[in-house]
Amino acid sequence: MKNILGAIFIFILFSSSSVLKKEQYKGVNINTSEQYLITTNSVGVFSKEMTISDVYKIIPKDQIKIKISTGEFEEDNYEDYEIYDSTGAKILILTPKKNGDLSSKINRILILDNRYKTKENIGLNSTYGDLAKHYSTNKIYTDMDHIVIETADINAWFSIKKSDLLDGWWDGNGIDRSKIPKTAKFDQLSIWWQ
Repeated sequence: MKNILGAIFIFILFSSSSVLKKEQYKGVNINTSEQYLITTNSVGVFSKEMTISDVYKIIPKDQIKIKISTGEFEEDNYEDYEIYDSTGAKILILTPKKNGDLSSKINRILILDNRYKTKENIGLNSTYGDLAKHYSTNKIYTDMDHIVIETADINAWFSIKKSDLLDGWWDGNGIDRSKIPKTAKFDQLSIWWQ
């Protein structure tokens, strides 16, 4: 199995080195304000029920690259579909629920482009204060370098670097919200569709 994945990865690596054409999304009017809108059920042109096969119907093939990523354990492999805009900038990473299945629905969207925002103008580089003003932020987790704020209203996870928090942010039982500066900016944003 590892040999097959390795061969697929090498094929993808060599085939992805081609120059991206300056094309727009197929069948999508990219000049609308909704092109970069984040809602409960969509991120730009991608919707909650969309499959990877659907993605290939609206995005030119040369603006999609597949990358095999590994999780915490060696046997945890994920297919990430990197989406590039017509200028060659990577703007999103889509991860399906199942590997190797084009009929699998999108499970996660990692947003890499600052243009993607909610109707309240919340996105990458927005602040904790901006988010708390418009959305409930009742769940906060920690990982190695970040705290992660879950916003169920839009199925989003916003990350802030721990180095941006005030001293004493961990009170022994959890995160002390008063130690998260209202001006702390998000450096990662993921949308999760279960």
